[in-house]
Parts: sequence; structure tokens; C-alpha cells
Amino acid sequence: MSSMQVLASAEFRPILYHGTIEVGPIWFRQRPENDKHVEGHGDGLRLNSYDPTLYPEVRLEHISGNPHGLPPGNWDYSQIISRVTVKAPVQVLSMFGQSHGALPLPAGLYDMRILLRRDEIAIEEDDEPDEFIDDFDDEELDISPGDPVEHWLIQFWPATQPTD
Repeated sequence: MSSMQVLASAEFRPILYHGTIEVGPIWFRQRPENDKHVEGHGDGLRLNSYDPTLYPEVRLEHISGNPHGLPPGNWDYSQIISRVTVKAPVQVLSMFGQSHGALPLPAGLYDMRILLRRDEIAIEEDDEPDEFIDDFDDEELDISPGDPVEHWLIQFWPATQPTD
């Protein structure tokens, strides 16, 4: 059995606006339907995210062939969508079209797997009294968002020919 190779990968922490992340351009023969996590939208895929940090982790991978089994980790969601068409680098976009980066994927027909893992959230007690909120400092806008709660993995591999 040949082992699957990662040919290219890219990882992003896009900021969430209204709980959605756009990935595309991708054209679907069969759009995902009745799915609370992902939907086919226009010329792309919309991920519905609930990461309270507002910066979920999105990893795109171009792999050499059909993945057998799941990568390490407790994945809460997995879906394979067959025969999607890609004509440009696949980008991770905010709702307003701002690009967070791209995976250089050759144009062609691919099968795609979407995985989602949600970490347990540790609730932190805020021991600072509310009156200190007025001392807001612009530098606080530059702090890192902390560890993501959601980890999305989207893998693309050359579409397998349908067997008749």
C-alpha cells in the first residue's frame, strides 16, 4: 500500500466575522447540503465556525492520494466531497474578501476532505474589577489571539475516476 504524501500545505488563523470562513475558488458538482458545519456557497466553501477566540486554525493540504484513516487527533467532524474543480490557488478569505493566504494548488479536478476538531474550552475567571476597563490601551489590539479552539483541516487530492 502506498503511503499518502503531503505535497504542499498552508496554515492560517483568519479572523472570524459573523462566524464564517470562505475557502475558494472551488466549484462543486454536488454541493454539501443540510450540513451545519460547511456549505457550498457561490464559487467556494463556507465553514461555519464557533471559535470563541475568533481566530480558528485553518490548514489546507494538497496530498498525493486518497487519505486512509484520519490524522492524529479527536476529529469531531469529517466529510469527503468528490470531484470538485479548482482553477486557481485555493484561498482562505474573510467574509469581506480579505485574503488570509493561499495554497498553491494546480488547476484540476480534486476530491476534498474537510475535518474539524474542537478543543475543550477552559473557562478563565476574570479577577479584575470592571472599573479598570476604562484604562484600555491600543497595544492590547496587537496581542496574539491565544490558542485556537477550532482546528479545520481541508485536504485536496487528484479525483479518482468513477468506476462504472
